Amino acid sequence: AFGKPGRPPEDRLARQAEIYLAVAPLILEGGARHLSMRAAADAACMSIGGLYHYFPTKRDLVLH
Repeated sequence: AFGKPGRPPEDRLARQAEIYLAVAPLILEGGARHLSMRAAADAACMSIGGLYHYFPTKRDLVLH
């Protein structure tokens, strides 16, 4: 095998759930249409690049 083994897929799913739980109140307040990825990143206390790593689009985030 080449390179590092990486993290198990469960870690990614758990992190996505944490992010969604942090962003859910914003979606409930203003709706998905008014949610910005910048506001979502701020709510989850992460960089916008980190947010895009877990959710490539706003649609992916909202539908999670």
